[in-house]
Amino acid sequence: MNQDGPREESEAEFRRKSGRIVEWLREKQAEDVLSLDVREINSCTEAMVIVSAQNMRHAQALADWVLAKFSENGMEVLGLEGYHPGYWILVDGNDVVLHIFQTEYRAFYNLDGLWREAPRLEDDTVREPES
Repeated sequence: MNQDGPREESEAEFRRKSGRIVEWLREKQAEDVLSLDVREINSCTEAMVIVSAQNMRHAQALADWVLAKFSENGMEVLGLEGYHPGYWILVDGNDVVLHIFQTEYRAFYNLDGLWREAPRLEDDTVREPES
C-alpha cells in the first residue's frame, strides 16, 4: 500500500471542496475570488477562500448560499462569525475556511497580503504565488 494514500485523498478532498465553494460563490456574483492552499503556513485549515461582496446584503446572501450548499451536500460547518455586521463573514468548513468581505473591509484587513506566500488554487491545480 502506498504510504501517501491518505494524504493524497485528503489533498484531493480539500481541493474538490474549495473548488465547489468557488463555483457556488461565482454563481452569486462574488467578486475577486481567491482560493489559497495554506497547508504549509497554517495549522488550522487546508485552504482559504477569500471573496468580496458589494454590500452587507450581498455578503449575507453569499454566506446563506454557501451554507445551503454545504447542507445539500452533507458538508460540515464548524462555525459562522460576523454574519450580522456583515462586513467580514467567516464560514469555517474545517478544511476550507471562507472569508466574505465587503470590498473596503477586505482592503483594510488585507488577508490577501497576509497569506501572499500561499500557492493559489485554481481549477483544481496549485499555482505558486507571483513574486
